[in-house]
Amino acid sequence: MQVEMVNGKSLEDVADSTSHEADFDGMSGSVYNLVVSMLSRYWKHGEKLRRWNNLEAQIGNEGEQANALGGVLNSSLLLVG
Repeated sequence: MQVEMVNGKSLEDVADSTSHEADFDGMSGSVYNLVVSMLSRYWKHGEKLRRWNNLEAQIGNEGEQANALGGVLNSSLLLVG
């Protein structure tokens, strides 16, 4: 993501595609969420990634709630009903 952003692209434009590039070994949803959480704390653009991720993963408004609380939405949950 950093390289793409240095070359003028926005985080929103590259976050999804670069996550697939980095997932060469079949990353689980839980591992993906952990990576987003770690990046949100330690990477210069992490807060923006966290907020983007939460909105991308939400079904209703839970991503907005996670953004307000400062958390990372767990996108690996499955609702059966």
